[in-house]
Amino acid sequence: MPPWFERLVSDHAKLRSLAAGLAKAQPTAARPGHEQLQDLLLFLDQHSKREEDTLFRALAPTLPTGRGPLAVARAEHVALDAVCDRLRLAMAVPADHSDHALAAQTVRHDLPLLLNLLERHLAAEEKGLFPLAAHLP
Repeated sequence: MPPWFERLVSDHAKLRSLAAGLAKAQPTAARPGHEQLQDLLLFLDQHSKREEDTLFRALAPTLPTGRGPLAVARAEHVALDAVCDRLRLAMAVPADHSDHALAAQTVRHDLPLLLNLLERHLAAEEKGLFPLAAHLP
């Protein structure tokens, strides 16, 4: 098992923990778990980079380029990045700005989407890519 593998497994547990905290806070708040959401977005960025630099790079020589589980994981990273970018923009709108209500609505809409995409992505990696990576030298 490669040395970076345990770090990715640990990252998945932390991402799930951060997501669970947000899921609990989300239904009651106009701007749900603002600090928690920032923590999740930052850690997700760091984790994605680690995956791309280690897991994806290690599996690339053995998996098809344009299809298969690695291509799907890369596409999921792009989708996650897009939702994260929308959330960051919405959270940056000041409370006294005329677009604040729209920004808060965007956060309320996109947060459940992010949490759903994230869980599906983590589960797919754990089922598809992690078993392959566990056998790498």
